[in-house]
Amino acid sequence: MRAYNLLFLYVGFVLFLLATIFTYLSVTNTLSEAIYIYVEKNIMYQSNISGEQIDWFLVAKRIISSFFHQFRYNSLALVASTLTLLFIFVKRLKLSKISSYFFTSRLFLSACLFFVSLFTILFSKNNFGHYFIVAFFPMAIFFSELYYCISKELSSKWKSFYSIGIFMCFLVGFNYNYLGKSIHLLIAKPIERPKYKLGYPKGYQLDNHLAEWLNSHHINSKNTILYLGWFNAQMVYYELGRSYDPVYRSANFFWYRLTYENKNWEFFNHEEANLMEDLRKTPPFYIVDSEALLSKIKNTEFTQYVDANYFVAQNAPGFKIYQRKN
Repeated sequence: MRAYNLLFLYVGFVLFLLATIFTYLSVTNTLSEAIYIYVEKNIMYQSNISGEQIDWFLVAKRIISSFFHQFRYNSLALVASTLTLLFIFVKRLKLSKISSYFFTSRLFLSACLFFVSLFTILFSKNNFGHYFIVAFFPMAIFFSELYYCISKELSSKWKSFYSIGIFMCFLVGFNYNYLGKSIHLLIAKPIERPKYKLGYPKGYQLDNHLAEWLNSHHINSKNTILYLGWFNAQMVYYELGRSYDPVYRSANFFWYRLTYENKNWEFFNHEEANLMEDLRKTPPFYIVDSEALLSKIKNTEFTQYVDANYFVAQNAPGFKIYQRKN
């Protein structure tokens, strides 16, 4: 009965959360755009952009390797607790009782939730670290159930050893190095920021000459900008801070470029419609192209818009800056 109560609690929480999100999107008139961004785009990304076909052996292999890689000592504590609990059950209960107890327990429900989250995370056939953030909540529920079951079975002496061991696993797994870097990055002056890695192998991805040119040619009344790039766009927007206002609703040009290159015209037309709506509402004074995007994309509404309204103000190795004519 307790297991069913837990299931109803989970389902009730999910329904409440969905109802809240749906109500907010309906009130703000952003429901259709949210469905496009979070549902349609993700389905397209999973089915068309990732190059591999679904291979369940590969998915299982990635769950093992990726999960341990992302959570390290936390996953070690989880597996150790699972094995400990299995040892206790095998030692103290008959097999028939193990089955009847496990499949009607909260532990089984939380385990299902946890493993479903892992499979859905890797269903897109990619192995990006931020995907695994979604697994933290189900993992926490599963681990809490494990801890509860083990604590009930162990004597007070062994319970203390177990608790201390688990606590040490989490302490060792905590990334103090990156926590310190993140804090220092937040309070660092702009000139000091390049020495912080920001998660990139080559460090801070920013063309200093580009940032210097934009800062030296800044005009208060004409501080709107559009950057045609991916990671570099986000780095430049971050570096410029409030001195320039991005005009495009997306932080980068990933989807615009990718849907064009993949000739996915339905999604590309939607992306370009959003882009042109933003540009007509707030025309950018500068357009920065660091990936030669305008030379790769031909005969689109956006390229025609740039040709008609902009001229090259700076042509440097690695980037071009277009300035509005009037």
